[in-house]
Amino acid sequence: MNCKNCGFPLETTDRFCKNCGTPVDQPVQTPPIMEQPSQPVWNNPAQEPVIEQPTQTPPIMNDYSQQTPQPSNNQPFDNMPSKKSNPLGTILIILLILGFLVGGYFGVKYLLTNVSNLSLFGEKTTDVVFNDYTFKVPTKYNYEVGTDTLFVGDKDNTWNIGFMIMDDSVDIDLMEENSALLEALVALFAYDENVDIDDVEIETINEIEMITFKASEIDNSETIVAAIIPIDSENSLYIYAGRSDKEYDTSLILEATNMVEHFVAK
Repeated sequence: MNCKNCGFPLETTDRFCKNCGTPVDQPVQTPPIMEQPSQPVWNNPAQEPVIEQPTQTPPIMNDYSQQTPQPSNNQPFDNMPSKKSNPLGTILIILLILGFLVGGYFGVKYLLTNVSNLSLFGEKTTDVVFNDYTFKVPTKYNYEVGTDTLFVGDKDNTWNIGFMIMDDSVDIDLMEENSALLEALVALFAYDENVDIDDVEIETINEIEMITFKASEIDNSETIVAAIIPIDSENSLYIYAGRSDKEYDTSLILEATNMVEHFVAK
């Protein structure tokens, strides 16, 4: 900006010319022009403009879920009435405890009663020597060594097993091929022809191959299940087992093999 009188350069803050002293006219300040919002151009003059409504923000609700409830009537929580316990639940708990105690008592009693028949490595047995052979007889059974027979039975005398050593050896393979020899061998046990022989078979029980059959006296005074087991080239083992109720019990042969499975010659 220059002086209008002498043309001397002026500054915006000068009120008089520093060269000639002529007063400087101050520029008139024009208020800023506010930008007017643009008006929408309507394709259809008849269509009225849609006035956008301001979005209403929902009021902020206080989160009372995290607030600690206050007791009413200015009463402390310690003085509020406590919830009563359920007597039925208490009774059930007591019954469960009594059940465990009673069950544990009878369990321990059973173990103490039968501990003599148990072993860490299986059933406890007694070595019984008979005709130079050692048999493994469970301690829970009674046994008696006779002149030519070893007798083993339960303590209630429900069943009895007899073991006899036969001087003749039995060839199982030969008997299986020749049925006549098998019948002749089994017929030796029908003493005085007063015994009926039935169900003669060659089978393997407890991994021991043997000849098995059933025998009963004519008057039905005795019924037994029997087995013939070859021991070596010179001897065989004859087993017979009977019950006091005179019922055929083939499981007694299995029980007998548990005693002879490990027996060895002296």
